[in-house]
Amino acid sequence: DQGEKAVPPLLEAMSTGSDTLRYIGAQVLGRIGSPRAQQMLLNLSHDENLHVQKEAILSLSKIHVPSLIDTVKQMLKQSPQSELRAAAAESIAGFRDTSACGPLIKALEDSAVLVRQSAIASLNRIWTDRSIDGVIRSMDDEDEKVRYIATQIAAIRRIEAARSKLRDALYDPSPWVRIEAIRGVLALADTSAVDGLVNILKYGEEEEVTAGQEALRSLTGIDYVVE
Repeated sequence: DQGEKAVPPLLEAMSTGSDTLRYIGAQVLGRIGSPRAQQMLLNLSHDENLHVQKEAILSLSKIHVPSLIDTVKQMLKQSPQSELRAAAAESIAGFRDTSACGPLIKALEDSAVLVRQSAIASLNRIWTDRSIDGVIRSMDDEDEKVRYIATQIAAIRRIEAARSKLRDALYDPSPWVRIEAIRGVLALADTSAVDGLVNILKYGEEEEVTAGQEALRSLTGIDYVVE
């Protein structure tokens, strides 16, 4: 509530404070957004407590120091802790700098699911056409949440190159992915997706069946009923 004038006493208290104080302090410094927090947050990003490190990394993009993006890129690339790489992937989008797209696309190949989830979500926040290939590849990810976000992006962004992937996603084992795929083929007015949509009417769950019926009606002008 005190804003900028809270920063000096907060920094002083955090220099010798407990894990809990440093953890909460890192969050508060991010909310205040003062560049004067730069050194403290950099220090905390190497703290002995993993949770403190994570909060510090998340706050680095909020204190209006654009050059810190290079530091966060290095964390995304080199941190041995998957939780910290995921935090870096989430944080980096806060800089609103499309130079982060390359590192995020590379992070879509990370062995840790948590990192891939953060990376695909961040790509949508700092979107460029360079991200399209990464999104399309992520539609085949082994993790359901990564596929869900990637399919959602393909639908929202109306990615023409994702047409066939969206049709394939109508058969995904996850109903949530299938629902996003329905929205995608509808957004792209893809009438060649009719067979996949009819398949959902036959074998899908309640919400996706309703979405599939609406999509078929919009794409073909026909009310499909499967008994």
